[in-house]
This record gives sequence, structure tokens and C-alpha cells, in this order.
Amino acid sequence: MLRLFEDTDTVDDLGIGTVRDSISNSLFPGTSVIQTRARYFLFVPWLFRRAEQRHPQQLVAKATDMERSLIEALRAGGDTEGLIGVQRGKDVRTLPSAIFWGGLIRYGIFLSPSLTIRQYGRHVARGLAALDREDEIGDRIPSFWQRDIPDPPTDLLRFKVATFDLTRDEAEWLCERIISSDRPDQPASLLTAYIRDLRRGEPLVVADAMWDAALPSDTPPPIAELVRHAQQFSCATQGAALLYNLMLAEERLNTDLEPTDGTSVDNYRLRLDEWTATATDLPIGPPESVTSGTASSTTECAYRVTRASSSTGGRT
Repeated sequence: MLRLFEDTDTVDDLGIGTVRDSISNSLFPGTSVIQTRARYFLFVPWLFRRAEQRHPQQLVAKATDMERSLIEALRAGGDTEGLIGVQRGKDVRTLPSAIFWGGLIRYGIFLSPSLTIRQYGRHVARGLAALDREDEIGDRIPSFWQRDIPDPPTDLLRFKVATFDLTRDEAEWLCERIISSDRPDQPASLLTAYIRDLRRGEPLVVADAMWDAALPSDTPPPIAELVRHAQQFSCATQGAALLYNLMLAEERLNTDLEPTDGTSVDNYRLRLDEWTATATDLPIGPPESVTSGTASSTTECAYRVTRASSSTGGRT
């Protein structure tokens, strides 16, 4: 366990990932924190459609080669912020298709939601296709991809230079895909509300956290309430993580491992004190004041961690 201090991978030691993902998927469906450039939602289908058309028997391998070539083309374009593979280039382990596949399915861009990338490749190799009513009525060649995807730039597939700049048509198309992906039996997502705000000419919102900024005017009340609970949950899990790391740091004192400034007992005690001051300022009420299921669990977690930290002064 103490070796975790040396591990740079993302882990979920406290088991909060399921709740975090549920909140995230309700507010910003189809996205994750590592998806920061929207044009990947077009790059991936452009490349895979090309591979599907030209190399159906080697679809995944050819699309993978093109994804790696795209990395170098984007690096040549000069805008490397959010570029997947900016450090390792063609040798990057996780490609954009793997990172954006869930979003492509959620937004109805890839039309066979039950298929992984490799299953899709095997279907194409066997001559299978995603049939729909439009295919049968219009007698057109079936496709696994949304038919109205904007055409790629004429020079994209030369892989000399590429950019993340969306054309207006591309941006409008992607906005429509996101908005249309909201479930009819659920409130519109916060992502949809922000898109509609931008279309009305409202300024772009820039904030460290969504609860630090004013929400769009037409944010559904259940979504606004979920944002409040997300703030409480974020605060609670931060305190739990600091306490967990303090316990590890104290255990480390009984070993031969040398602490660093960032992993010392004093550092975590100081950070817990700072966290306590922040947490006690949040409007977190007792769990019996909240009646909804998920929200009640979130509030109860935040309430208990805040009370525990306050009673111990942030120390174990």
C-alpha cells in the first residue's frame, strides 16, 4: 500500500468512482476530463469511415495507423493543447478512438452502440452492416456512422498539417448531435443548457468549477440541484482522500521509505486544516433534510466528513 506514493496512475482507492461518474454523466454526458478538443468527435469518424471504405478487411489496423499519423499532423499544426499523444507522438498507448468512443455512441455518431471498436472491425470484415429504415427505404449502402457528418477537409488525409479549429458547419452539427442525445424522459443536461446559452449569444463561461459560475438561465431545476450536490460531493471526497493519504503518511514513518515535501505528515495535516475551513463554509445540512436517494447519500457523505474533520481539527 505504501508503494502507492510512487504510482502515477489514476486509481479509485476510496471507491467513489461510480457516484462521480453518475453525476458526470447526468451533467456532461458523453464527455470526460481528458476530452478537451471537440474536433476529435469528427476526426475519429472521418478516419474510420475512410478505413471502412478502403480497407474493410483491415479496418482497425488501418484506422489505427491513420490516428497515429494524425497526431503528427496536429503537432505540425502547432496547437498542441489537448492533443492526445503530445508527449509520446505515434507511440502513445491510448488513441483518440478509445477515449471518444463512448461519446460517439452517446451522440448517435456511431450507430451500433453495442459494438466495441474491435467488434465493429470484425463486423465490417465479415460484410455485416448497420441496417436502418433509411437504408431499406432509400436503397443506399448501409453504414455504421451517422450519414450527415460534415465532409473532412480536402487535405486532412494527407496527414501533413491538421488543426483543431472547427468550421461553423462542424460546430453546428456537433451541437445538434449533443442536444438530440438527451433522453426524452430525463431533464436536459447541463451541457445542452450551456450550448443553448452560447447560441443565444451569451458569453463563454470560464471557471475552475461549474458551481463557481452562474448556471444557464434555462437549466432544469433537477440539474441545478445536482450541481449543488456535486459541489458537496467533491468537497467530501477531497477531505476523505486527504485523510486517507494522511493515514498512509503516518504509516510510512514506520518504514525505511523517505517522505517528500508533498507526502509528509505535516503537509497532509496542513491541507486537512485548510480543507476543513472550506468544508465548514459549505451549506451542507444534516442528511434527514434531503429526501432523494442519490442526493441524500451525497449530502450524508459530505455532512459526516465535515463533522468528523471539524471535531478532530483535521488530525487523526
